[in-house]
Amino acid sequence: MKRFIVVILVMLIGKLPVVAYDGEEAQDFDDTEILEFDSFIDESHSSPAEQEKSGDGVAAVSKGGVQEAELSDESADLSKQHTESVQVSDDSAAAENKHEKKISITAGIGTAGFINLENRKTPYSMHYGYVMSINPFVNGRLIGELTTDFNSAILAAVECGAEIVIGGNSYVTPFFGSGLGLAAARGSGKSGGGITMSTSAGAYLFRTDLYQVSLQGRLLGLLSPVDGKYPFSYSVKIGVQF
Repeated sequence: MKRFIVVILVMLIGKLPVVAYDGEEAQDFDDTEILEFDSFIDESHSSPAEQEKSGDGVAAVSKGGVQEAELSDESADLSKQHTESVQVSDDSAAAENKHEKKISITAGIGTAGFINLENRKTPYSMHYGYVMSINPFVNGRLIGELTTDFNSAILAAVECGAEIVIGGNSYVTPFFGSGLGLAAARGSGKSGGGITMSTSAGAYLFRTDLYQVSLQGRLLGLLSPVDGKYPFSYSVKIGVQF
């Protein structure tokens, strides 16, 4: 009876599964290896539809990542465009402020001469007034001018006019202008007055600075006769504008 029991036990023990044997002792699998093995078994036994669904999910995740990257790039482009737009707006505002309307004082003096008005000494001409910058190419002006030989001849005028600035740069800027006004003249004991017309041409130096220098030649004529003649004055002057 004892032998029969031993034989049965041996047979039962022989049927038990052996996990691993290295010749000396058995080695068990860890939990990670078992999980990976189970996952492999599940995938191998899954249906084609389930495998296709799983593949679609992976593709969707990948596509979503690409779309997020594209959105990030578009956001960066929009941010860059906004920065450039702000910079352009700042530049435009700076240029507009640079050429904004402003009123400056102008004054000048120089040598002169008369036509149809008798004089005994060398005449001199001087002016004082205001210049308004309308835009980078046009100036308006209101000035008073006095030309005299400090003896017997005098021509005094008040006029308003405009100047056209012709290109140039920050160092030398040519211009020409004209104006209308009222004047009074006296020479050879005779006097008269009336409307005047003038024309001028010259150049501004250092036009972009606070203090500008002007060099100009002027011709001013009285449209009413004095002693039967129409007097004119001409001058070459240096001035300052600030």
